Order: sequence, then C-alpha cells, then structure tokens
Amino acid sequence: MIYQATIKANCELLKIENSSCSFPIHFHKRFCIGKVIFGEKYITINNREKKISKNEIFIIPPYIAHSCRANGSIDYLVFCFDYNKSSDTETLSEGANFLNINLDEITKLVNNTCNNIFIKNNIVDYLIRYLEDNYNSDIKLNWLANKLGYSKYYILHLFKEKVGISLHQYIIQLRIKKAKRKNKSNNLLGIALESGFFDRSHFIKNFKKYEGITPKEYYKSTK
Repeated sequence: MIYQATIKANCELLKIENSSCSFPIHFHKRFCIGKVIFGEKYITINNREKKISKNEIFIIPPYIAHSCRANGSIDYLVFCFDYNKSSDTETLSEGANFLNINLDEITKLVNNTCNNIFIKNNIVDYLIRYLEDNYNSDIKLNWLANKLGYSKYYILHLFKEKVGISLHQYIIQLRIKKAKRKNKSNNLLGIALESGFFDRSHFIKNFKKYEGITPKEYYKSTK
C-alpha cells in the first residue's frame, strides 16, 4: 500500500494507492469526503453496507462509527476537514480541487449532511469533551460515573448506543488520532506515552489496526 498524507492546520489530504486493507469499526473527528479512483470500496454504517465504485464520492460525518473494506486492490482520495457552520470557502475549495469535483458540489454535500453530524445527548457530549481534554491520562470510569451520577454500566451502554463503538474503542482511536498530530521527529515511545498508551508495542499494534500502516510508515509518508 502506498500512503501519502498532506497535513495542514485545518484539513488533511490523503492519497491511498494499492490498498486491500479492511478497517474495523471506528470514527473520525473530522468531516471526511472521499473519492474512489480505482476498484471498489465498501462502507458499513448502522449495519448497512454500501458499495462505492470508481469515481463515486463517499461521505463520513464526524463521530459516526463505521467500518470499511476493499474488494481487491483499490486507490482512493480522502479530504478531511474541521467542520463548523462557518467552514471557509478556501478550505472547501482546496478539497474540491484535490478530489477533482466542483466547489458547489462539495458545498452541497456538506450542507445536506450537516444535520446528522452532531451527537446531542448531554452525557455523551460531556464524555467526549472530557476525553478530548484528558485522553493522555489514566481514565477512571468509576470517577466519571460518580461525577455524572450514573452507574458505569449505564454510561458504557449509553455511549455505545449513541456513538456506535465502545468507550474503550473510542479512547484508543482518540489517542491514535492525537498521536498522528505529534511531532514525528520524536521517538515512538515518547509519542506513545504522550498520547496515553502505556508502551510502544501497544501503540504500534493499535495504530496499525486502525490506520492500516505502522506509526513509522505513517510519519515517513506525511509532509
């Protein structure tokens, strides 16, 4: 697999070639719009699988749990950006150029999807904000449950029901996403510890599981 990533403050431009990877259920914090260049990609959301063929566009809103797989080898592009209701035209234009689609088309895709991208449950909102600020610390579920006034079992059930993945999976994936933004010149153990992983091997194993490549391969491919 050939993986190329251009990382910017407000967006990521990803080019993946010759990939046959399947990815388990996961989420993205950013709004992602992709385009299949060669082959067929299958995306499953809410137990419904959709086939994405050559030149077709796919959309993954933030915090929507999904899985994906390839039918043989595929090439595809993904434009990921920080969504808000004032998403600037310059960022969307950059994505449109990268995906080779019209700016009006990408703007329409975003606007038509925006009503479904936010989790509205107060408890889940609180947990997401808390984890965002404390992802690299030892998360104490009992402490969180006591603070919220609910049993930990209720919180675990509610989180999975609303988000689509378990709280544990969410924390692992959040730490991976944070690790991707760390200074790639640091050693892997340092990045792992800064991101909340307890050792290097645990970090590498989970990174490859959800990203399809090792951290070393990822940092080497980014610019």
